Amino acid sequence: MRLLVTVITILIICIRVLSAPSLAEVTFDQSAEERLLQRIRQRKPLTVADTQAKARILARLLGKRSGVLYDGLGMTIEFVKRPDFFWVEIKTIELQIGKLEAVEWLESFGLSEDAICNYPVLFYPSFAISQELANSTIVFNPLAPDCE
Repeated sequence: MRLLVTVITILIICIRVLSAPSLAEVTFDQSAEERLLQRIRQRKPLTVADTQAKARILARLLGKRSGVLYDGLGMTIEFVKRPDFFWVEIKTIELQIGKLEAVEWLESFGLSEDAICNYPVLFYPSFAISQELANSTIVFNPLAPDCE
């Protein structure tokens, strides 16, 4: 479990570095990042319904272990087998709209809000969006909307 947390911490740092331009960067909500890491450390088991929903979603990988599940206008959803979670790359400056689009897509397979918040699903801005928002006052939260 300690290795998983270390890997996730490194991935969050990589997302910050890769998504942010060198002279200015999007500010990330540190409190939300800490909550994300806590959820990973103490991951709640999925309910039977959420396990079935996850299986329906992963069926889109056609036997692959990891990969892109959905590529929409406002976001791309990818599953990463190790460390076993969903990544959502936001591709619109309307960050909340991109997040809501992803949540809607996941829920269309039956994944609950609880699973989206606690599985967890990780959100990050694309490189292009980070560049566009670099000089803004936006603080980016890597959790889904309505996740405390």
